[in-house]
Amino acid sequence: MDRAPAKRPDHRGAAVGCRAPPGQCGNADPLFAAGSQVTAAAALVDKAIAALGAGDLDAAEAACQQALALDAQQADALHIAGHIAGRRGQREQALALVEQAIALVPNHPQYHYNMAVSLGEMGRENEAALHYQACLRQRPHHGDALWNYGEMLRMAEHFERAAELFLRFEAGGGNYPALHHRLAVCMGALGRDAEAAARFARELANPGHDPLTRWEHALHLLSRERFAEGFAQYRHRFACGGRNSVFCHDFGLPSWQGRFDVASGGSGRTLLVHGEQGLGDEMMFASVLPELLADAQAAGARVVLAVKPPLVRLFAASFPQATVCPHKVGVAVADLAGLRRIDWQVAIGDLPHFYRKTEADFASAARPYLRADPARTGWYARQLALQEPPGAPAPRLRVGIMWGSNPAAHNAKFMRWTQQRSIPVHMFERLVHRVPEVRFVSLQNHERGAEAALAPGLDILDFSALQTDFAETAALIGALDLVISVDTSVSHLAGGLGKPCWVPLMKRPDWRHGLVRDHSLWYSGTRYFRQSVQHQWDDVLDRIDTALAELLAVAPVRVPLLPAETADGSAAMRPDRPELAQALALLGARDLPAARQWFDRALAREPDSPAVQWEAAMEALTAGDWARGWDLHEARL
Repeated sequence: MDRAPAKRPDHRGAAVGCRAPPGQCGNADPLFAAGSQVTAAAALVDKAIAALGAGDLDAAEAACQQALALDAQQADALHIAGHIAGRRGQREQALALVEQAIALVPNHPQYHYNMAVSLGEMGRENEAALHYQACLRQRPHHGDALWNYGEMLRMAEHFERAAELFLRFEAGGGNYPALHHRLAVCMGALGRDAEAAARFARELANPGHDPLTRWEHALHLLSRERFAEGFAQYRHRFACGGRNSVFCHDFGLPSWQGRFDVASGGSGRTLLVHGEQGLGDEMMFASVLPELLADAQAAGARVVLAVKPPLVRLFAASFPQATVCPHKVGVAVADLAGLRRIDWQVAIGDLPHFYRKTEADFASAARPYLRADPARTGWYARQLALQEPPGAPAPRLRVGIMWGSNPAAHNAKFMRWTQQRSIPVHMFERLVHRVPEVRFVSLQNHERGAEAALAPGLDILDFSALQTDFAETAALIGALDLVISVDTSVSHLAGGLGKPCWVPLMKRPDWRHGLVRDHSLWYSGTRYFRQSVQHQWDDVLDRIDTALAELLAVAPVRVPLLPAETADGSAAMRPDRPELAQALALLGARDLPAARQWFDRALAREPDSPAVQWEAAMEALTAGDWARGWDLHEARL
């Protein structure tokens, strides 16, 4: 959603009423004591207003000071002086002066309006809201207050009240730019889609409409799973100039139009696919890369992937056909100097426009496309086993949890969104009775890893200091049975790896999750747990607890590590075990049939090796072959 500028403080009419005969200004009667000084002060206020209208701040301030010297309780003079201080950037002084004016005339709507605007500009939105309310109590049709307060409510996702204020603004003759945009967003959020469509159409019909309107319209269409229309509109996102937190670097290359046309010289040419948004967005849009790379290979073309630095190792391992380089828009743009000539560029978020026009086009989501390093995953599996209490039964499920992400500090809307979709880690203690059958493992990085201590009952295993990039986190996820992650980059990573992932979703989630579906279109193993009531996570966690109970009912019993394995956790990765190494690589790539063949070869070579039996058992259980898994476990013991 956009953040349009609020209407500025308004000095016009500041003196209206306060110099009227006694009794016509509510509680302002004390201002009208008899005497020539009061009359002279009122005349000076008129002079200040005239000077302010002419843009002469110095003369206006001087007139206010003269008026206050005659009458220290001249509320209009205090109010106008506060306005002048605000214009000069002296915000605290401005607030103090307007507060004095409000103390003298507590029911003056314009004083409250100007105080609200000033507080809003300082980021003190809760205080601003109270003053907008006070203004509207006294003047229910104050147009600018309806406009500003409605927008404040819209940004806070109080859509019903926001729509009411915007409609009152419109009924009063208000028609600021973006009125239909704002109402369209509110109506869409309230499920009043016909009204939303009409408002979007009216706004987009204006040749001078804000590009943010097309962005919001795209998100509206995509959330309704109208993919062909939505992704066509989505291609216009860069016209917003970064106000939607989407940034495109122009490499000076022709834009790719979705085809490697061999007839026009596609063979031997190179396409640059570059990142543009957040880490999770880049991983989600990467789900299209297998198809793109297959098309490029068929045409004899090459692909270069320019992605955020934490994704470079992961993408290099997952897409070996491509050249992968780091790219961070506006900070460290991809250096293409050492590469062969590049012929086209395309932002990664444009790929669905070419490859995801219908729901059926998402069928490829059934196939994992990100790959963890099997050796590193094996290392994490052994570390997880080693950290269990000596002699205790092994947990039946190892579950990674991600309770929140770091907000995008440059954008207030995304900071608020991050807070709304995060869950305080202590709330996960509703699952404490699942310990020790369930071992919870933090998937946070070093920035928030220590928060695991706020849920002591869960006894969370912490590897946050090791999470230096997403290749590392992918390896840790590979050693888990399940991931529970709020809507952040880790949920996309788990989905791309093919790991079962449960995502608690806020009442009004991001467009990519649709409105009602309980499983992701983008990832076949991702399941949604939606809020029933906005900002309330209790029932979501209760449903997750029920789902855990169902999963535990069918989960196999793990066998603890043998003493020999605890002493040498790297036994499975010895260089004289090429068959096992190949089997583990294929297992990490989720190619289970091929992995089974190599595990059979490894077992034929070392039929009595506990390490080989352990890894083969894990493959069998992953494939759902419980009988083979148990047989291998028993042989290992």
